[in-house]
Amino acid sequence: MKKFRIKPRDIFKNDFGDFPPYPLNPSKSKNLDFDILCRKISLLWSIKTTYSLMQNYKDKLCKVNILKHYIESNQNNKGNILTLEKGKLRINDNVPRTKSFLNTCIISLFIYISTPFIAVLRFLRLKNGSHAVVLFDSELDEICFKEKMTDYLLSHEHIHIQQKRTSYLNIYDHLGISLDDLCEIAERDPTLSSLNNMSRYLLSQVEVEARFQQIVIYIHKKNNALPIEIDNIISDFIEFYAELNGNFDTINLDYQCKYELLFIIKVLYAYNYELTFTKVIPLIYSNLIEYYGDIELSKKIQTDINNLT
Repeated sequence: MKKFRIKPRDIFKNDFGDFPPYPLNPSKSKNLDFDILCRKISLLWSIKTTYSLMQNYKDKLCKVNILKHYIESNQNNKGNILTLEKGKLRINDNVPRTKSFLNTCIISLFIYISTPFIAVLRFLRLKNGSHAVVLFDSELDEICFKEKMTDYLLSHEHIHIQQKRTSYLNIYDHLGISLDDLCEIAERDPTLSSLNNMSRYLLSQVEVEARFQQIVIYIHKKNNALPIEIDNIISDFIEFYAELNGNFDTINLDYQCKYELLFIIKVLYAYNYELTFTKVIPLIYSNLIEYYGDIELSKKIQTDINNLT
């Protein structure tokens, strides 16, 4: 299937087998019922979307150019350049628009000439890059995939859309964790060298959360429920790490995701074992719970974490 629409509620249902996963109780969240467009990356798609992006960019450039010209032309009478009329900002002078019009034509010509080249370069970059990418839009977010939209790719990219739409807790800032320090640990450890060149990307909070979604799915499938008490949350994630570290091949998750999860948890473990399992991972889990729509439980987990001694 090259193109289809799907709602977050249905993606979570595909993740967990049902939604909400027991025992969550999502509130009426607007972040569960909007449409997401999933489509395969193609050259035609790249040309269309690039043209749209460049057109928006052109409009903004032209507006800035016109306003700049008016301001320069009215340096001795700045108070009359702009007025507020019926709640809208209006440029109100009679200065000739020749220069402004000429600049606008040049900008437009540049946009039309450069768009096909940019579209092709963008298409090649996406085809040679990740298996899927999210394009955020105020009207319709898109998940674009290269070859085939797998359950893992859909689940992973969907978390990025939820992150964009949610005021999630910035865990690293909250706990005073430096991404530079985490990357330095990865670079020093020879057992982690295979992913060193991706450490800044993989260890960023948004990417960690998108991969930890797979751990939550695994725990739910194993226990037929998600943990809601802080002790159970910590023990379930410690148990998963022990299983991942000791029985890597037997865990039924996407292979690349497992490999990256092992890398992430090993770095966090080396950074501070106690902080990782009592603060970092439970807070990541609380953010994911918020994406599922259970805001009250998410806040409760965060309070329980803060109350840990």
